[in-house]
Amino acid sequence: MSEGSPPTEAPPPPLIEAKIQQLTEKWVQKFVEVICKSLGRTRRFAAGTEAGFAIYLINKKLDTGVPLALHIEAVKEGEEPVSFGPNAVLVDYGDGWKLETVTEVEFADSCV
Repeated sequence: MSEGSPPTEAPPPPLIEAKIQQLTEKWVQKFVEVICKSLGRTRRFAAGTEAGFAIYLINKKLDTGVPLALHIEAVKEGEEPVSFGPNAVLVDYGDGWKLETVTEVEFADSCV
């Protein structure tokens, strides 16, 4: 190193670099999946999608007479569900959590 030049930083070892890349990819969501109970299938939405827009698209695909989706919840066994309002951005809460629709029928049954 010449006098007066700033010290150069050594690049991280390959193992650390690979771990950083793995963690970055895990936390940068490209899409989220929502289980649509009325359709009986899973729909994918781009990261950053608002719940209200997802509900709109899901309900557009439903046949006449099929219960409409009212909102989306994140659910996990043994945990209180997290409800997404219409302007909330859909997020995946991680291991064991899944996003699913709540239909008119389920909502009416829970109010009884």
